[in-house]
Amino acid sequence: MSRLHLVDTATASPEQRAALQGVQERLGAVPPPVRALANAPVAMKAFFGLHGILEGGQLSRRLREQLALAVSKAQDCGYCVAHHHELGRAAGLSSQELELSLDARAPDARTEALLRFAVQLAARRGAVTDEELAAVRAEDWSDGELVEVLAAVVATTFGNYLNRFVQAGH
Repeated sequence: MSRLHLVDTATASPEQRAALQGVQERLGAVPPPVRALANAPVAMKAFFGLHGILEGGQLSRRLREQLALAVSKAQDCGYCVAHHHELGRAAGLSSQELELSLDARAPDARTEALLRFAVQLAARRGAVTDEELAAVRAEDWSDGELVEVLAAVVATTFGNYLNRFVQAGH
């Protein structure tokens, strides 16, 4: 049971309806946390805007899903883990890559370093150590890519917090 009203497309305002229909077209369904998010169209625009902007960045869709899996598990959001597991599979991640991502691991050292760094960013609310930054840079990740990882962690955290606040996925 959701702690917030879940906006129904049939009774939504025109702005809410348009946003919900966009999610329906993109995902094939409107998850309950998104229906709760529709109570604040500006917050919904912020959430999907950040995710949409990241699609045009340097990090691949596959890598963004690996990051989302690692961060969602670290933040104990089972609903988001399940959701990003599906999105990761759709992005072409193998079963092995999906499972490894949950523990911030990957078949290659470079990706694994980035996943670990993302979990550290989330756990320390951005206050990573010089050593942690040096470790990920040693795997040849650029400052631009690292800032995008921060943005991806923020976007994932928004989703994790949304689900836990709303409790629509429980």
